[in-house]
Amino acid sequence: MGRTFLYLLPIVLVFLSCESRNSAKTEDRLLAKAGNRTLYLSDVKSVFPVFSDSEDSIIFLNNYVDQWIRKTILLEEAEKSLPKDIDINKLVQDYKESLIIHNFEKKVVQERLDTIVSDDEKLRYYQRNRSSFVLNEPIVKAFYATVPENTSEIREFRNDWISQKVESMQKYCEKYSLSCSFDDKHWILYSDLLTLFPEGLFSEYQLKSGRNLDRFREGNQFFVKILEFRDKNEDAPLEYIEDKIEKIILYNRKIVLLRNMKQRLYEGALELKRVKIYND
Repeated sequence: MGRTFLYLLPIVLVFLSCESRNSAKTEDRLLAKAGNRTLYLSDVKSVFPVFSDSEDSIIFLNNYVDQWIRKTILLEEAEKSLPKDIDINKLVQDYKESLIIHNFEKKVVQERLDTIVSDDEKLRYYQRNRSSFVLNEPIVKAFYATVPENTSEIREFRNDWISQKVESMQKYCEKYSLSCSFDDKHWILYSDLLTLFPEGLFSEYQLKSGRNLDRFREGNQFFVKILEFRDKNEDAPLEYIEDKIEKIILYNRKIVLLRNMKQRLYEGALELKRVKIYND
């Protein structure tokens, strides 16, 4: 830190001393100057953390000053490149107004939006817009498991697999922390399913047959059974896009809520004669 450390040390000590005495006002000190801008200790006070070690305070202050200088130099250079016909004050005012309106709308949505979407509502939306939900790639419902060859009771697992005793297989997988899934409700991408097995282990014909399949490769026994298959360009099943539909419904509700709120405000202002239009 060198000279900067020595320069900032008395400033930090003054700052900490005044803070410890709960002084109403810390003596202001000039910290840095860049171009036509200056940085004072009072500008840093609101962001200055509480440190027990004066050296930590100096490190923080030193970094803050350095970042302020870099930002100020960049800002002044950026200001030089501004087109002369740009009204920066108007841009700032427009942004301020947009920010205020955005925060108000956000508050209205948080307080008034009904976020409960019933299953019937999702189904009705799906039926009306089914053609909009076409699959870009195949999806499947499937059971699968990867069981190391040396895992005990693997014969029992294979017998359960043949008989499709889901509960027993699930307990077995949980016991040995194996990579398994026996969820008959959840759709996954067909391509994601294929990544679970060595390339070429099962043919596409075998997988789509719906049979209980198992193969040994690379010290593991791989099990798979496709329960349902939906191909590319088919309509997506409701369960697969249910979350997406719910988000769409909520978004549409939000649009209607804000539109109605704005219309009520407008009509209320007219009724109270808070609006005047002057025509030449």
